[in-house]
Amino acid sequence: MIKSRLITLLLLIAFSISYSATAQNHKFGLFANYGLNFHSADFNRLKDIPNCCPNFESGSGSGIGLGFLYEYNLESRFSLGARLGYSDLSGELSSIETTTLMIDNKTGDGEFEHLMEGNFSAIEITPMLIYRATDNLNLYAGLQFNLITTSTFDQIEKIKTPADRGTFIDENGDDTHSRTRNEYSGDIPEAKSNSLALSIGVGYELPLNSRNTLRLAPEMFYKYGLSELVTETSWKVSRMEVGIALKYVPTKGLRKEEIFKEIRKVDTLKTGQGQMLATYRQGKEVITTEREETETEIINYQYITRTDTAFFETKIEKDYKLETSVSIAGLDDEGNKTEKPEFIIEEFVSRKVNPLLTYIFFEENSAILTSKYVKLEKKNTKDFNINDLFEGDILDIYYNILNIIGDRMLQHPQAKITLTGCNSDLGVESNNQMLSQRRAETIRDYLLQVWGIDKSRIRIEVRNLPVLASLPKDETDKSEENRRVEISSDTPEIVDFVSLNNIERKVNPPKALIALNVKSDLELADWNLMATQENSDKQLIKQGVNNPPSEIEWAFSSIQNATKDMRSILNVSFVVSDVKGNKGSASASITPISILTIDKKASEGIDDYTIDEYRLILFDFNSSNISGENKAIVDLIKSNVKPDSEIRVTGHTDRTGDDNYNKKLSQNRADNVSHSIGHKNISAVGMGEDNLLLDNNTPEARFYCRTVIVEVKTKK
Repeated sequence: MIKSRLITLLLLIAFSISYSATAQNHKFGLFANYGLNFHSADFNRLKDIPNCCPNFESGSGSGIGLGFLYEYNLESRFSLGARLGYSDLSGELSSIETTTLMIDNKTGDGEFEHLMEGNFSAIEITPMLIYRATDNLNLYAGLQFNLITTSTFDQIEKIKTPADRGTFIDENGDDTHSRTRNEYSGDIPEAKSNSLALSIGVGYELPLNSRNTLRLAPEMFYKYGLSELVTETSWKVSRMEVGIALKYVPTKGLRKEEIFKEIRKVDTLKTGQGQMLATYRQGKEVITTEREETETEIINYQYITRTDTAFFETKIEKDYKLETSVSIAGLDDEGNKTEKPEFIIEEFVSRKVNPLLTYIFFEENSAILTSKYVKLEKKNTKDFNINDLFEGDILDIYYNILNIIGDRMLQHPQAKITLTGCNSDLGVESNNQMLSQRRAETIRDYLLQVWGIDKSRIRIEVRNLPVLASLPKDETDKSEENRRVEISSDTPEIVDFVSLNNIERKVNPPKALIALNVKSDLELADWNLMATQENSDKQLIKQGVNNPPSEIEWAFSSIQNATKDMRSILNVSFVVSDVKGNKGSASASITPISILTIDKKASEGIDDYTIDEYRLILFDFNSSNISGENKAIVDLIKSNVKPDSEIRVTGHTDRTGDDNYNKKLSQNRADNVSHSIGHKNISAVGMGEDNLLLDNNTPEARFYCRTVIVEVKTKK
């Protein structure tokens, strides 16, 4: 009866919490656990309960716990939380004692056991402080108040040795003919109605849906008993719990951002028979408004349209013909063309996994960190979040390497790193290990002064050429690659790959095929093809001299606002000049682009996919072998793909070496990775130097070009 009333009370409190939580800085949910109870004691009997035990000292038990939780996020990484639940704190105390028994009608030595079973249950109320060590990992600390609802005992003394015979002797030396004695049970005299415990724990939140509003969190807590369970009796209980929590983060009631956008459109009406502009008259502006509301935004559009009139007259000089036209078709990755395409931008849940090149490069005979590496002020380190780098390329991540290392060392306070300073062993750097030392100290000082890493956690080693040097060392590119500091660690997480999660947008068809046509009486001088998207600057697609090509492929991803302002009209203009200075122009438009969001696909039952990009296979110079960390990365990919996944493997090289050899090397890299993954829906291609991933004028870019990119598309 009491338990049912308590459960009803817990449900009412949980409903109240859920009703009041109307913003993303609130979380509420349920938790359940299984706990091991550790009882510590220092007494020989309960008050007024006969017992001959010399002393009870320790015992154990187990039981379940369940209840409700509530958390409130503060501005920093801290949160406030509270838990209300039920726990079984029962346990059994025991003690072994030797005594004289009646064995086979004569006295003899034996052992008997004192057993004291304490049956405790409690309603726990736990306010706590929560620290978010990462976006998913939470650390908990709080003080638990236990309202004791059950406190009964079962006591018995029974013969343990010999196990099959023997009976107790009473105080007069007579045989009791019984193998048990002092058997009592009931409510514990002078049991307390409450107790205190210190609670610490850890939990890791896993998203259960794309909006991350529902989360599952495995948890572990240790609760150290601070107060006694019985008045004037040393009896405490501590508890180790392993459990799981289900959390809900509501989005209802979020304040929507209000956005104002002005869109201008000017048309020109041409009149007259000639080609010379005589007069120009500006038309009257017409203003219309439109309001659109999404889950997070209120967008106010103001459309301003105007029609101007241009009056032309006939030129007296000879009219040279210069006619132009332009048209746009869609082009997919296989080269299939679509006339009058409808460009659709589709949202996918995406993960990018990138290798972390743990080399810091220096200029010749210098130990100064170059400006391309991102350096923070100490006050800004707390705001560093690696997920902010999702929209950047691989070098944007790499240039933050010192901040990534510093942030990870704060997350792993026991980790240590080794900085190995190296030089090119050429010219002024030949056998110059003092320079290698200064380079390593430059990196160490940044981690000490900006990230506050303790000096004892950083070890410095020096050498001339690196262990895995780029050879021959007297080539310019190889010499640049050898002027570096290498970072290694006794904790793999410090130098592990970088995994970034976000929502990515892809365009279908992915390319525009722009057809150009020119008819001219004179030779052409120059031409250019420009793109204009409303509310954006003009963007040059391509330009040249003499005759333009008949077709130009243009990747839609290069359009400046293609995946940001979905309602903009994209205009493509083609302008040609002949040798006399006459100009011809033509334009074509792509109508407003539509977007297929994750929520829309879910609501309309449209198939959805996740797209993962693994840029993990970072090969050594002139190598296509998969070993060590590369093998572990391939195993990671294999563990994440599903039977219906579509996998594309692309091998790359840097610019050094023979073109044909690099083409073969990149294909070997792609084939080795493809065979290791061993999936039925997989394709592999080597790009060689035909399509370098990055500008190869820096050593870090050349290292990141010795890679294989694995793209995995999986149906959700």
